[in-house]
Amino acid sequence: MRAALLPTPGDPFMVAYWLRNFETWKDEIDGLVVLVNGQKDPDVLSQISSQVGRLGGRIISVPNRIGHDGALRGVLEADDTSHVVLCEADAYVRHPGAVDAA
Repeated sequence: MRAALLPTPGDPFMVAYWLRNFETWKDEIDGLVVLVNGQKDPDVLSQISSQVGRLGGRIISVPNRIGHDGALRGVLEADDTSHVVLCEADAYVRHPGAVDAA
C-alpha cells in the first residue's frame, strides 16, 4: 500500500492547483491524506474536503498552526500504509510514472 501525504496551511486555491497536478499520477498510489494546518474557516475546510474527497482522499484538520514539522508528523501518524510519498503544496510530479519509478 502506498499513500500520498500532503501537509498544507489550507489555501483552497493552492490545494485545488495541487490536486489538478495530482490527477496525473493518482493511479500510482492507493490513498491520499491531506492535513490542513491552521485553517479555521469552516467554508474553506468544507471546500477543501470536497476537493480532496472527489479524488478519493481524506483530510485531517488542525485548527491551530502546528508548524511544518508538526504537520509532517501529524500526517505521518494519521496513515499506516507501508510506503508514503511526502508531498508539498508547492511541489509537483510532472511526469506520469515518476512515482512508480521511485
